[in-house]
Amino acid sequence: MSSTPTGKRSKFYEACTNKKLGYNEHYHPSMHNPNWDEKMEAEFRAQLSDQGYVHEILAEFGTQDTGVFDKDKVDLACSHEFYAYEKLSPIQEDRIEKLGVKPNIYVYEKGQRAPINPFRTMGVKLIPIVLKTR
Repeated sequence: MSSTPTGKRSKFYEACTNKKLGYNEHYHPSMHNPNWDEKMEAEFRAQLSDQGYVHEILAEFGTQDTGVFDKDKVDLACSHEFYAYEKLSPIQEDRIEKLGVKPNIYVYEKGQRAPINPFRTMGVKLIPIVLKTR
């Protein structure tokens, strides 16, 4: 497989970064072109955004140009402890088993507080409501 890296965390990104998949990465930025010179460098710097230059010329993933969240921060957040505060349901167990990781389960007795954790998050499930009009 070959492609120009982008900030998108796609199959290409996984193949390049997850050694367990068995791919060998061959890294070739534009500077490996024997015809590369200062003139080409200047032209591309003038034509591309900073991230465009990182992707197209340096052949690095960098951050995604568009998106709601900064991918570097999402990657960092994913490197923190994987945990849950309740016993997992069979459906959750099945989904997590496919990921190949198990969360640390912290079940606290009623009235016992969890220790302070600045990385604690909360998920919210939205339930759509359909209103009928006359």
